[in-house]
Amino acid sequence: MATISGTSPIVIKARELCQTMLEQPEFVEIQKRLQAFQQDTLVQAQFRHLSEKREQLEQKQEQGGAISQTEIAEFEKLRDGFVNHPIASAFLKAQEEMHEMRRVVNAYITNTFETGKLAAPEEILDASCGHQCGCHDH
Repeated sequence: MATISGTSPIVIKARELCQTMLEQPEFVEIQKRLQAFQQDTLVQAQFRHLSEKREQLEQKQEQGGAISQTEIAEFEKLRDGFVNHPIASAFLKAQEEMHEMRRVVNAYITNTFETGKLAAPEEILDASCGHQCGCHDH
């Protein structure tokens, strides 16, 4: 099996791609929003609580239990409180933007491995990340 060294053209180009990403104003802004979230322990706690509540409701539903209107209302109140917080909403948007960047880069690489050629931009940019990604309602 071939080993790729730090001086390999592939590694050099990958590092150049990463450097280009780091220099993009959009990327810098995403990083700022992610860091703001990481520095706000109250918003993080709110996020954890919301995630735990969602998991509880999903488990209950998977086990055949009925979710009451009260439980739904409570969850929606938690969710609305979270998404309406400026740091939280900026964090969620940053996650979406980061996901899209990652999707596009991975799509180009995956397409090259699978087809042996460089994809046209419309093949990548118009494509979905797939139904298994978990980021869309299907």
